Amino acid sequence: MASDYDGLTVADLKELLRERRLPVSGTKGVLLARLEEFDARSAAAAQPSEGPSETTSIYDALQVKEEKVNFRCRVCGVLLAVPTGYKGKVECPACKTQQPVPKPSTSDERYPFDMTRNQWSMTVSIVGVVIALLSILVFFSAFSYEVMCPEDARGEVVEDGETYRTCDGGSWGPTLTRIFVSCFVLVPLAAALTQSGFALRKPKVSLQQPIQQAGVSSSTSGQVSAVQQQDQFTDSASAEVLQRVAKYVGVGLTAASILVALAAVAFVVMIVYIVLAWQPY
Repeated sequence: MASDYDGLTVADLKELLRERRLPVSGTKGVLLARLEEFDARSAAAAQPSEGPSETTSIYDALQVKEEKVNFRCRVCGVLLAVPTGYKGKVECPACKTQQPVPKPSTSDERYPFDMTRNQWSMTVSIVGVVIALLSILVFFSAFSYEVMCPEDARGEVVEDGETYRTCDGGSWGPTLTRIFVSCFVLVPLAAALTQSGFALRKPKVSLQQPIQQAGVSSSTSGQVSAVQQQDQFTDSASAEVLQRVAKYVGVGLTAASILVALAAVAFVVMIVYIVLAWQPY
């Protein structure tokens, strides 16, 4: 059956596909079929729906067949759509970048504050690092004068013109409480967040560099590069390195907490042993 597009070249077919915002990859036969299917859908949609007809049935069949996978260009953010069964790379009509079609997800990946997966992953890692720093601060503050000595037991002594702070009746209770909160609450939470943030990270996908076409101005190319630098940092190798460091910070603090716990247990056992072994003469 003859087609209106039979006499066109592959370049002409791709230009028509770009005007219709359709994928431009594939052989000439694939491009022809894609244009014919688009025209069939457009013609069916333009006809009034007076009742079931052969054209309507064909359009419904095409609708069922042409389930789309929607995703955004990783460079300029333009929304792209391809048939579900399509494999291979797709060229973005805006920035001419080629990228593979992502695997369809069983459920839409939606993260708080309209973040991408890697942006949310980085946020979780940052929160974990902040909690890790807070745990260090709480641990060392446990040995401060203000914590170990109640306000009513504080005093001052002047010797040789120098003023020294004294404590009459200090308590280890607040210190032990802060050590417990730091080592057994904040540190495990920080480790869990840094590990989860790194595990949530989406693997990096290598893409071909966009080639500037004759119809794309240098200003448009510069705008695309600026968007890429601003929006894609969380997908970069530098962000992955930072998240990996954050993960090891959580692991290191966990190991330090375990050592503190073992030292505390050893100290208690030693005290009990001394008390039980000591016998008055």
